[in-house]
Amino acid sequence: MKERQIAILGASASGKSTWIGALASSLLEDSAEHVCLVDVAAAMAPLLRLSEPLELGEYPKRTPIDHQTDLELPLATKGERFPDARFTLRVGDYAGEQVERLFRDRARGWSAAWKTRARADAIVLFLRPEATTPLPRLEPSRATRDQWEALRSSSPEAPATVHLKSPQAAGPEDLFSDVLVEEAADAPAPAPGEPVRVPTVLALVELLQFLRDVRGLAPGERPPTGALRIVLLASAWDQVDQAWRTNGQGPAAFLAEQAPLLHDFLWSNFHADDVFRFGLSSTGGDLGKLGHRERYEEEPGGFVEWTDTTGHLCSTRDLALPLYWALFGDAALKEG
Repeated sequence: MKERQIAILGASASGKSTWIGALASSLLEDSAEHVCLVDVAAAMAPLLRLSEPLELGEYPKRTPIDHQTDLELPLATKGERFPDARFTLRVGDYAGEQVERLFRDRARGWSAAWKTRARADAIVLFLRPEATTPLPRLEPSRATRDQWEALRSSSPEAPATVHLKSPQAAGPEDLFSDVLVEEAADAPAPAPGEPVRVPTVLALVELLQFLRDVRGLAPGERPPTGALRIVLLASAWDQVDQAWRTNGQGPAAFLAEQAPLLHDFLWSNFHADDVFRFGLSSTGGDLGKLGHRERYEEEPGGFVEWTDTTGHLCSTRDLALPLYWALFGDAALKEG
């Protein structure tokens, strides 16, 4: 039986460590229903580093930017729900800024560890909902529309003003510190040569481009069906507008509307059956809020949501579901 590799990737503050920490207790206690650690001793120290803060109602500390050790968890399915399978969960124990460094340095940012991640059988890609800030876009003002009308009618009278719409304010996880600047909502259009804000989704598209290049895939060339599955996780899903957490909406609709660049890239470069979108809340709410932190300390847990083929929003408290889908595809979503 070929052992499979699943790589966990995402930008800074995207929720990778919190998810693994939330899974850690059940893995260490062997209380998870469908998956277990093959070598508990080897994984004990790194898993405790991620799980112990959560037991105190706190988020795990961010990985230092120069910390590049991969956390490799040898896992296996168990019970009768899924076929027997062994797989290594390769959690990129790197600072999310390294994703941004890849974007900035292009080919020079690659390391042997990144090339190893690129060879995984499946990729779980984290994206926080607030990291979907759109690119600045040109929006013609009334004066600009008048200018075009004047040009059509050969009239020489028309103002020539174009306003650049500034994106809404975003958190630091959306900004690449070395190449971007934060702008106020009413900031003037950047002058030529000034840095502009670039959304995290653009860096993730670049990351996927690099991964595909390592595998020898040309732009627009889809891998063989089942050869590379992409799990897109909208983390901190409990914080999105409640309207998205209804039947007919859900993570797929949210990401299609809020991250269209990434959505179109995945559609153009991967088989539809090899891409799935989940909403993930590793802690079920914000631990920064006293009320929820107290509830979490009493009854820890989170949830995963997705939309089925009928548009119905489904939910489970099994945080390992994205891993099962990475291994078995849509069969993992069926009750059994």
